[in-house]
Amino acid sequence: MTEENIFIPIIDRKIGSWRISVERAPMSNAQVESAYNCSAAGWEKKLKHLKVPEFYDGAWKLFSSEFSVLNPRGPIELLDCGIGDGAFSLSFARQLNSPPRITGVDLSANMLKRSAETLHNEGLEFSLHKVDVRD
Repeated sequence: MTEENIFIPIIDRKIGSWRISVERAPMSNAQVESAYNCSAAGWEKKLKHLKVPEFYDGAWKLFSSEFSVLNPRGPIELLDCGIGDGAFSLSFARQLNSPPRITGVDLSANMLKRSAETLHNEGLEFSLHKVDVRD
């Protein structure tokens, strides 16, 4: 099997006599970096349109009702792998009584710029790194 024939299954469902399948071709680091660098400028708008920030907020509220992680005894450090525009980290930080120290990694320099703007505008302490999380 050649690399062109390898796909990552996302959805595989039967609906009546129909079979719905969605697969994604894996991308190289260079392809991922390029795709997200191109998408970075409009990323926040896309997430808002899909109501992703509201989903993150709701998920953290549900999580905090089940676990005491959001009411820590000491400072929290958050590692956000694939930080993108920082929306996930920002939502997490807003659930806490005291702000976390955020470390974000991403392949896309443009996404790291977006997350730096987002986190800086919220007054959060952070460090960002352009690396592959697999390294």
